[in-house]
Amino acid sequence: MGDVVTPTGAGSTTGDTPGPVERAFLIADVRGYTSFTRERGDAEAARLATRLAEVARDAVEARSGRVIELRGDEVLAVFASLDQAVRAAVELQAVCEEQVAADPTLPLLVGVGIDVGEAVPVEGGFRGAALNTAARLCSQAAAGQVLLTAQVADRAGVIAGVRFASAGTAELKGFDAPVRLMGVVAEPPPSLVIQPAEAPPLPIELELDTPLVGRESELAWLRGTWRQARRGYGRVVFVSGPAKAGKSLMVAELAGFAHSAGATVSYAGAGGTAVALAKASLRDALAARRPALVVLDDFGVTGGRAIYMKRYFQSYQQPALGMVA
Repeated sequence: MGDVVTPTGAGSTTGDTPGPVERAFLIADVRGYTSFTRERGDAEAARLATRLAEVARDAVEARSGRVIELRGDEVLAVFASLDQAVRAAVELQAVCEEQVAADPTLPLLVGVGIDVGEAVPVEGGFRGAALNTAARLCSQAAAGQVLLTAQVADRAGVIAGVRFASAGTAELKGFDAPVRLMGVVAEPPPSLVIQPAEAPPLPIELELDTPLVGRESELAWLRGTWRQARRGYGRVVFVSGPAKAGKSLMVAELAGFAHSAGATVSYAGAGGTAVALAKASLRDALAARRPALVVLDDFGVTGGRAIYMKRYFQSYQQPALGMVA
């Protein structure tokens, strides 16, 4: 099943702490945006920039970061962890590639630069040399490429699922000598999932009858985490909160998102047969041989069986399987 994950929120990445703080910064923008605007017009350029903002928020939120600035085709995100910034960059490039395959009219050909260092919080944002270096690395990056300096790559060390490869040298403003660059390369996913032409219908319990308002950050986290699972890195996610907080609506939004992308979505509610129904849903999802989302509603009411169920689901190391409880 992979990792058990819960959103940590982006509070540690906001610019509301007095004095300098160390943060990792990710800057991404679209290659060829100016010529695309000239050829296709402002409306299509706005659509392209909006799509980048949407997928960037999902990738960043799912790695405990926060998008703090959007300028045309450029996205600036901040992270408390360099490791998470690198992972988010790789996942952003993966989803951009998927978006281009699905809709070639929106060429999300994106370059990414990452740097880490002290920065000064200023009115919800940051100022510092690391942001400037990230911007210059972004300008050097080709479409589909993630760049950082060799020094930052050494600091990052070993990160599961990625490796660093030499990307030559470049003269960057603010550096006395040419800077050795490293590219971030994603390792192949655990396995290839075979997808039939059409997914089974969405369970009626997960059909939305009321729009969800005001939970965009949490939804971005869930969408980004689902994309990680769909690419072969299974996830178990727990959504909790007080009654009438919108948990069911939020999970239904995620289920609709996953289903629209071709996933098998299964549902199991509470009650005396909860464990048996949950097991059956999981077995069906595994047998589907396609990305699958299993939703367990009112997971907490199963009482002492909850720990048993958690261990049961984690015992499955099936790629491209997500579970929301």
